[in-house]
Amino acid sequence: MGLGGTAKKLQRIANMAEEMYARVNDLREQLNGLSQTVDQTNATVEQLRREHAETRALVERLAEEEGIDVDAVLANTNAPGAQRQPEQPQPQDGPDERDHGRGRGGRGTAPGSSSVDRAPGNE
Repeated sequence: MGLGGTAKKLQRIANMAEEMYARVNDLREQLNGLSQTVDQTNATVEQLRREHAETRALVERLAEEEGIDVDAVLANTNAPGAQRQPEQPQPQDGPDERDHGRGRGGRGTAPGSSSVDRAPGNE
């Protein structure tokens, strides 16, 4: 009876070892998948950072051309408890200062508007 009990114990240990081996392989596959996902995410983040830097440079350049102080806007936006105030329309007595010699409204836009004011797809 001693040999039969030992054989059963050894079989149980062998079965547990096979299950653990299968689990380790599953975990290894999951880890490889996670590693690939992390690599893809890092690449995406780097691409988004580059695009963000390009977009920021363009927005700052446009703001400079329109005479907008980007640092002042950011200071007001980032201030604790600061809420964005809607821009009040300015009376139109003469050529808008923002036109910079382009004529009223700029490149074919309505007076006092800009392409930034338009919704996407309504260009």
